[in-house]
Amino acid sequence: MPYPESVESCTEPRIKTIILDRSQIRWTEFDLDSLIDEHHPARAIWELSEKFDLKRFEEEVKTREGEAGRPCWPARLLVSLWIYSYTLGVASARAIERMVKHEPGLR
Repeated sequence: MPYPESVESCTEPRIKTIILDRSQIRWTEFDLDSLIDEHHPARAIWELSEKFDLKRFEEEVKTREGEAGRPCWPARLLVSLWIYSYTLGVASARAIERMVKHEPGLR
């Protein structure tokens, strides 16, 4: 298809339509601690994970204080997420990532 000779010969510019659905985003404040009760299994797993020696995982971290790079997640948090997810019957990292958005014990 040949290019138009001038911009004036074109009618309207072709621009991608943006559909705005402002109802899909909700900014809310909530207390993470109140999402699960005092005796929830996630709390027991978090307390148990405190007893693990996870220093070997931290030795492998390439990002160091005072250097460029994004900080990594604490090993205790990751181990706790995996253990709690296993108790729910979920072993897939992708499934866990999706569940973090709505499962109170993973939040």
